[in-house]
Amino acid sequence: FFFLSALLRYDMRQEAFDWIRMAWGGMLERGATTWWEEWGDRSSLCHGWGSYPAYFSQTEILGVKLDELGSGRVVVAPDLLDLSWARGTVALDESGDKRIEVDLRKNDNVVDVHINAPESIQVVFDASKLGSDCKAELCSFGPATYHRP
Repeated sequence: FFFLSALLRYDMRQEAFDWIRMAWGGMLERGATTWWEEWGDRSSLCHGWGSYPAYFSQTEILGVKLDELGSGRVVVAPDLLDLSWARGTVALDESGDKRIEVDLRKNDNVVDVHINAPESIQVVFDASKLGSDCKAELCSFGPATYHRP
């Protein structure tokens, strides 16, 4: 967690993603269906400590970050890295009743962005991590309030 967090802090998102592919990909190659405590199979094979790829996918690839817990404001700043698409749903409250859905599809230098969030949520969309040569097309957005910096 701390190693990957340090890579992100220094804007090394692709390196962090490559490391996740190498380390957690090894678990998948060995048939894992849960997050392991360690990359070997000598310890717990179902452990919360190993769940960093889920957090990374939500906060870095989909780019969903709560502005402040309970504020009703969410920032969506996606980064597809070397992926051609990503899709996911992120819970916005502890019950899981409020969720935001993000779907990203890249074709050439255009990323189609679909965001669906509850009406009570204010969403700020930031395309800056998609790259200066990439155009973000906000294809669907609703029913939340939309702001683009």
